[in-house]
Amino acid sequence: MGIYKGYQHGDRIVFMDEGMRGRELYYWDALKEKPVYPSFDHGDATLPEIFLIGDGFFSPDHWGSGYGWHPNRPCKALIKELKTHFSKSDEPTEVMINGKKYPVRKEEGNWDKYNWNKMVLANEGKALVLYSDYEAEGKGTVNEEKLRALLAGDNTKRNQTRKLDLEAKLKAAEKKLEDTQAEVDRLRKELDAFGKRGTRRA
Repeated sequence: MGIYKGYQHGDRIVFMDEGMRGRELYYWDALKEKPVYPSFDHGDATLPEIFLIGDGFFSPDHWGSGYGWHPNRPCKALIKELKTHFSKSDEPTEVMINGKKYPVRKEEGNWDKYNWNKMVLANEGKALVLYSDYEAEGKGTVNEEKLRALLAGDNTKRNQTRKLDLEAKLKAAEKKLEDTQAEVDRLRKELDAFGKRGTRRA
């Protein structure tokens, strides 16, 4: 249905009334061509971590200002930029995402043991906020090259990476089939070693 309806990567699939809390029950994952559940790692139903924000990826306000609080998982380049700034300074900064500036501030907290690689940003109004007690769960890996190509509409590059994926999966499947066939042949030989009355041949 998602393919037929022409859903785009990250689209919310709404089944319930607009007034219901957490009504967006699914999101469309165009990379895997299937719907995915929202995340419940941060309490209420929130945006899954596979939908990265950053320049060339999603904008923080992609899902609308009225969508409410949800954590944003930054791409690697954005994590590096914010880590470089906030590991040296507590002053707010600005980041450029898809041609638009977004203010980013770091809240007070225990940053000594903070895992910067698990950074998530709270979307609060027009600003992004970094909290020390919110971290990504790291469920599911995202191929940023594929995601960037998909969002940019680069079908040629997307098809190339898709082709490589299919070739790798085919190779693995062929190896599995080969191993299975070898086991079938072994079992047949062992079975043939028995006589018709269940006695093993000499």
